[in-house]
Amino acid sequence: MFGSLSEFSTTSSSSRFSLPTHFEPQLEETAGHGIHSLSQHPNPEISSFLQKGFSEITHEIVGKALHGVWLKGSTHLGTFYMNTLINMYCKFGKIKPAQYLFDRMPERNGTSWNTMVSGYVRVGLYPDAVSLFPQMCSQGIEPSGYLIASLMAACSRSVNMVCEGFQIHGFVLKLGLLWDVFVGTALLHFYGVYGFLSRAKRLFEEMPERNVVSWSSLMVAYLDIGDSREVLNIYQQMRHEGVGCNQNTFTTIFSSCGLLEDELLGRQMLAHVIKTGYETNVSVANSLISMFGSFCSIQDACYVFDHMIERDTISWNSMVSAYVHNVLFKESLSCFHLMRLVHNEINSTTLSTLLSVCGTKDNLKWGSGIHGMVVKLGLDSNVCVCNTLLTMYTEAGRPKDAEELFQEMPERDLISWNSIMAGYVLDGKCLDALKVLAELYKMGKAMNYVTFSSALAACSNPEFLVEGKIVHALVITVGLHDNLIVGNALVTMYGKCSMMCEAKQVFQKMSKQDLVTWNALIGGYAENEEPGEAVKFFKLMRGGCIPVNYITIVNVLGAFSAPAALMIHGMPLHANIVLTGFESDDYVKNSLITMYAKCGDLNSSNYIFSRLLDKNPVTWNAMVAANAHHGWKHPSKIQAEAIPHALEGKDLIGLAQTGSGKTGAFALPILQALLETPQAFFACVLSPTRELAIQIAEQFEALGSGIGVKCAVLVGGVDNVQQSIALGKRPHIVVLDEADRLLNEDFEKAIDELLRPVYWWVFVLLSFFPGYGDEKRCAMRRTTLVQCEAIGGERAKISVGCIFALVRKLQRACLRNPVKIEAASKYSTVDSLKQQYLFVPAKHKNCYLVYILTEKSGSTSMVFTRTCDSTGLLAQMLRNLGLRAIPISGHMTQAKRLGALNKFKAGECNILVCTDVASRGLDIPSVDMVINYDIPSNSKDYIHRVGRTARAGRSGVAISIVSQYELEWYIQIEKLIGKKLPMFPAQEEEVLLLLERVTEAKRIADMEMEAICDTLGWGDVAFMWESSFKK
Repeated sequence: MFGSLSEFSTTSSSSRFSLPTHFEPQLEETAGHGIHSLSQHPNPEISSFLQKGFSEITHEIVGKALHGVWLKGSTHLGTFYMNTLINMYCKFGKIKPAQYLFDRMPERNGTSWNTMVSGYVRVGLYPDAVSLFPQMCSQGIEPSGYLIASLMAACSRSVNMVCEGFQIHGFVLKLGLLWDVFVGTALLHFYGVYGFLSRAKRLFEEMPERNVVSWSSLMVAYLDIGDSREVLNIYQQMRHEGVGCNQNTFTTIFSSCGLLEDELLGRQMLAHVIKTGYETNVSVANSLISMFGSFCSIQDACYVFDHMIERDTISWNSMVSAYVHNVLFKESLSCFHLMRLVHNEINSTTLSTLLSVCGTKDNLKWGSGIHGMVVKLGLDSNVCVCNTLLTMYTEAGRPKDAEELFQEMPERDLISWNSIMAGYVLDGKCLDALKVLAELYKMGKAMNYVTFSSALAACSNPEFLVEGKIVHALVITVGLHDNLIVGNALVTMYGKCSMMCEAKQVFQKMSKQDLVTWNALIGGYAENEEPGEAVKFFKLMRGGCIPVNYITIVNVLGAFSAPAALMIHGMPLHANIVLTGFESDDYVKNSLITMYAKCGDLNSSNYIFSRLLDKNPVTWNAMVAANAHHGWKHPSKIQAEAIPHALEGKDLIGLAQTGSGKTGAFALPILQALLETPQAFFACVLSPTRELAIQIAEQFEALGSGIGVKCAVLVGGVDNVQQSIALGKRPHIVVLDEADRLLNEDFEKAIDELLRPVYWWVFVLLSFFPGYGDEKRCAMRRTTLVQCEAIGGERAKISVGCIFALVRKLQRACLRNPVKIEAASKYSTVDSLKQQYLFVPAKHKNCYLVYILTEKSGSTSMVFTRTCDSTGLLAQMLRNLGLRAIPISGHMTQAKRLGALNKFKAGECNILVCTDVASRGLDIPSVDMVINYDIPSNSKDYIHRVGRTARAGRSGVAISIVSQYELEWYIQIEKLIGKKLPMFPAQEEEVLLLLERVTEAKRIADMEMEAICDTLGWGDVAFMWESSFKK
């Protein structure tokens, strides 16, 4: 490689380099008088040559000149001098001359090998360094602790020499070198770099001697995987054992405090630093700047920076990073500009820090400019900078640019592969991400916890469950199953793949769980609709004194989707949220809106929404999703056909099935018109029942919460003063009940007078109208919509399109050329309703009812009876049997009817025993089953009853219990709906086992009801039930 070492001599140096002028005459004189005269040289680097060889040389040109003088005046260099010469060339990065000298050494000792190995490590030739080890052993040279430490440093820095590191560890154990604290610390660092934290911890505990470097290495290992809490635990143990701290210890601690965002602890550590006198240390000051930047205390960071006696490049980079962390992009660019002017030196870290904040569409233009500077400075081949550019283009939604950059990179490290894999996952290209993992595996490259975390994220879809299990196996193979971040990724993956048993097993086997682990498991249970398990682990989490954050709260709230869960878990959790201060968090507010809506309490959902001062897009999305959960994702048939005509101002008559969205069909056009022309008394709605009137008002307020709609409900049985006050507040919408009576009793003139000042008006199940202003304008612009259910009859049965005379009456009174829409046949039920019957002896009807309710114990049920007396008696009997039942009937006051209905909606009870007063128009989304305990004598009432379930596209069950006395009525029902119903499967032997208990419960109920009726009257039956239920 070199002809001879004479090319390094001073005889030919004039063509290669020039010495400083004050060195030349002395060195020539030295060459003439012999090498021993060097001790008289005025330069201490040269005068110490005889004692220290080339080890004191700090200038490469001087070292080469001295080497030339030696070659000119002597024929042989001793081993000591050769070792220092090799070390000198390695120190200046000249590995080829050092290798040339090493290969031609006539005699080598242990120091020679140590020097050459450390030289290779210094210049990054890690495989060459390790390859010297077996050569050294073959020549019988016993390795020293220094050599082993250098070899382990090579394995650590290489990132793909895991096996070699394991082999060297085995060699260390064989020779018993673990007692050497430097060897142990090097091994510790190796395991930390590759993320084998359990092995690192075990090795640390086995080390007979540990110094501050050992402790700091273990702390750095945990910091590298983001386990800052464990870093602080190690620090406490270190202080407890009386080990002092050095600058590396403090920088690690400050970094951990920054990651934990624990400002109090960070300032306490600052006091410790001041006490030990390290506050002026540049490295410590740099870490302080970074920590204060993490705390968003940018003024403190600036104070530390401004008072630094000495600043290096890291100081400036830390300040730029602090600005970047606080999203002060312009300030970070100004600091960068000042750094170039004052410090006159930037490096790859500087540019990478600036690029890290350019991963948005707004800042991408700055990122592109910095990319140009990277190319101009020749740093486009720098792996670190290229990795940051990869991340920037990925986060900015430019995956093609990221992929092109990756392909053009001259050199790729593990971070490069991890970055492109993460980019694929972020872009939804999970298969491409897994292909990257397969390529890494084929190339035999080392993979760390980041690699597997990204791969597991790519498998977080049931479609890739098999691949996820394969990645899990690889994790176990490489020994990363104890890694906290990998464990969290595994729990998340299995949760998203609906494999909660596996997720729970991984969780329980993890040696340590952090907040992210708990959140991942609870989120998995919430996503898979297992509220019981979600609440269970939330309680375990709080019992273990693990602090919760807003993500925990959001996950738990997401688990509740039924009224029962709202009452038992959701509302108590809401109270806890208020007490702990999480209610101010926007994400928690949005989750509360969604939870109440999913559980059927749209009023509370809208109340929370209306109280928000700052309604951001996320909040609006939550509110839209909340209403969508109640069947507003897509318009129903009646909505799709009626709304366009209504928006055009046409009169309408609509016929549709129960539960088909008729309220939305007239409410949405009214709200649209109100939004365009806001004014009081904008619409009047007439409803046939009180409960339906209240429900319609709730729907208006829910759908119109975004524009602040106010409604007033005027019904019988309620305090007139309160209703007058509500009317005096000039609401936008007025809802009245008893619409059927108004039409039946020839109130056309009264209706016309009533509606004259109203701009829009509605009859339900009948109509709505727009128009407000003077009489002339009213006559010109009045629009009417009649919404009718697919049912006929006499009293409230005016709703069969324009077939019956009552609807014709309404048409003559207020409709002008109405558009007629039939979205259903006259007498029909929805396809999603499963209808069955059960033919039983009348004397055993109660037994069969209890049998059905116990068989469907998890369902929310409505039980219809024929008389008001039966509701109270049946409800009390069911209560005596331990079932949560509540009655509702026309004999109860309006307040108690509403109270019973609200308890049922909230899930406080799951069985509502009722008469036909609850069969019309009520929308209770959570009803799973309707039981006809008494078959209705009017077969058309059957349609109303079973319409309380299977609403808005949901499924439902309707079971009719038919006795021998009701067979004729049941046959009429089958004729009406046009089909034969299947029988509900019930084993008579199992049913009759309940006979004794049911008979006794019925006897007790008879006595209780008789006593109550004698003293209180039927109107207070609900009060009695409520009192007993609370007990």
